[in-house]
Amino acid sequence: MCVSHVKYAVVPTLAILLLTSCGGSTTLPTPIVGQQSQHRTVQHNSSSCPCLYVADEDAAVNSVTVYASGATGNATPIQNIQGSYTGLSQPYDVAVDGNNDIYVANATGGGTSDNSGSITIYAAGATGNATPIATIAGSSTGLHRPEGIALDPVNGDIYVANASGGSSSTGSITIYSSTANGNVAPIGVIAGSSTGLSSPAGLTLDASGNIYVPNAATSTITVYAAGSSGNVAPTRTIAGSHTKMGAPYQLALDSSLNIYVANASSKNSKGLTVYAAGANGNVAPLDTIKGGSTKLDYPDGIALDSSGNIYAASEDCKSSSTCSITEYAAGSNGNVAPTNTIEGAATGLKQPAGIAIGGSGAGPNVFVADTYNSAVKEILAAGGYTTINTLGSGFNDPYGVAVDASGNVYVADTFNSAVKEILAAGGYTTVNTLGSGFHFPRGVAVDASDNVYVADTNDNTVKEILAAGGYTTINTLGSGFLIPYGVAVDASDNVFVADSGNNAVKEILAAGGYTTINTLGSGFDNPDGVAVDASGNVYVADSGHSTVKEILAVGDYTTINTLGSGFDNPGSVAVYNPLVQGPARRDHRRPRQ
Repeated sequence: MCVSHVKYAVVPTLAILLLTSCGGSTTLPTPIVGQQSQHRTVQHNSSSCPCLYVADEDAAVNSVTVYASGATGNATPIQNIQGSYTGLSQPYDVAVDGNNDIYVANATGGGTSDNSGSITIYAAGATGNATPIATIAGSSTGLHRPEGIALDPVNGDIYVANASGGSSSTGSITIYSSTANGNVAPIGVIAGSSTGLSSPAGLTLDASGNIYVPNAATSTITVYAAGSSGNVAPTRTIAGSHTKMGAPYQLALDSSLNIYVANASSKNSKGLTVYAAGANGNVAPLDTIKGGSTKLDYPDGIALDSSGNIYAASEDCKSSSTCSITEYAAGSNGNVAPTNTIEGAATGLKQPAGIAIGGSGAGPNVFVADTYNSAVKEILAAGGYTTINTLGSGFNDPYGVAVDASGNVYVADTFNSAVKEILAAGGYTTVNTLGSGFHFPRGVAVDASDNVYVADTNDNTVKEILAAGGYTTINTLGSGFLIPYGVAVDASDNVFVADSGNNAVKEILAAGGYTTINTLGSGFDNPDGVAVDASGNVYVADSGHSTVKEILAVGDYTTINTLGSGFDNPGSVAVYNPLVQGPARRDHRRPRQ
C-alpha cells in the first residue's frame, strides 16, 4: 500500500511535502488473433522524478524551483518556473502527481477583488516563464489565502487548506475535482464552528482518505473522516500542553500513520514532534527533534521519504545567508545533526513555502509478456532501459500483463490456461496462480482494489477474480463476447473489452452488477488491445485495420479518431491512468459526461 505523504503548506512561510513513489500501471490489454502471433504485451509501472520541488513565496522570487535527486550543499536548481505568464503569486505550497504535473497553492492573486489566491497547475518538466495548463481561481472557488495543497491518493481530487475565510472566518478546506479548471465551485468544503479549524496551514490525506490538518493559530491537529464536508466535527484532535506543539505549519505521515509535525513557534517546540498513530487529546510526542545541532530555525515544512528519512524546511533566513532544507535519518530524536543540508546562494532559496519530492526519476519500469520465450520480463528505467530482469518462471506463451500500485505483476499465462500473480515482495520470485477454469486467456487488467479482470479468450467470456478472499471467487461479467483479446478497467470499475471476433469494442458497466453492455463506436476490424484514460477516453489497437484509434468519452463514445500511422497489425495499446493504478495524473481533456 502506498501512502502519499502529500503535503501541507505553511502559514507564514514554509511548507514541505514529500511525495513518495507509488508504482502505477497502465492497463494494457494483450492481443493476438488466432494462433500465436508476434505481439507482446507491455505494461508500465509508473514512477516519478526523484527531484526536489520547492515553492518560494518571497515577493521578489515567486517561483517553483526543482533540484536534482541527492542535491546537497550550495546546489543550483535544474528547473525554475518563474515569470509573468506563470500566474505564481506568493506560492506557499506545491504538490506533484504521479505524472510529475506540478500543483501550486498561491496565497494571493487569482484575479479577484479581494486578492484571494489561486491554484496553478503545470505540466511535468515545465520551466521558465511557463503558462499553467490549468488555473483554479475566481469568486466561485471559495479560495481564501490558500497555503496548503494535497492530492487524494485514490482519485486525484485536489484538497486545499485556506488560512482564512470559511463560514466562521477561521479558515476552510476546499476540495476540487481532479479535472477542475477555471472559476469552479468546490465539490466539498469543510468549514464552520464545529470543525476546530483555525488558520489551517496545510493538510495531508492517508491512503484511506482521512484528512489531517495542522492549525497554526491554536497549535492543534484535527483529523476528519474520509469524504467529510460541511460543518463537521473532527474525529480526533491533538491539543494541549503535553503535545509541545507550537504553531504547527505542516505535517506528514509515515507508513504506520505516525504523525510528524513541523512547529515554527519559538515558545514550545521550534522543532519537529512525532505522535503515535491514532493519537488523540493532550498526548506527549513520541520523539522530538530540536536544539542547536539540528539547524532547525522556525521549521514550517516537513516530509518523509519511503525509507522514513525526515525532511524539514526552515524559513528564518535572518540568522544565515539563505534558508535551508535539512534531512534527518529515520528514527531521529533529540538534538541531532542533519545528515544532509541544502543551503547557499546558488540554491535560490529565499523564503521557501512548500516542498515536494517525486519518485525514482528514471521513468517507468516496463513489464513485458515475452510470448515466444515463455517469460515475463522487466526492463529497468534506471540506466536507460538497458537492464532486463526475468520475473518468476513456469510460464507458457504468456500474452497479457498488468501491474498494480504495489508493483505486483499479473499475467495471462495463455498456454497454461492460467492467470498468475508475481509478487514484488521478495524480488519477483513468488508466483501465485489466481482462480482456475480459464481457457487460453489473453488479456488481463487490475483495478485500484487489486481485483483482476481477464479476457478468457477461448471461453468467449470476460471474468473478474476478486482480491477479497484470496482470489478464489471468479465472476463472469456480461455475455455475448466472441474471442475477446484485450481488457481494461477505469476508475469506476467499468470494464472495456476488445471483442475481437465481433469486430467491436464494448463497455461492461459496473453499475447494476456488470449486466449492461454498451458497444462503443463502430468500424473496427479484429481489435486486439484496449486501454482507458482518466477521462474515460478509450484507445484501441485495431489490428485488422493496422491502426490505433481513440474513442472519445465526450459525446457518448460516438467520435473516433485515428492516431498516428504506419502500424502493422498492432496488438496492444496502453495509456497511463493513475486514477486506477496509482497517484493521480491530471488528464487535460474534458471530463467524461
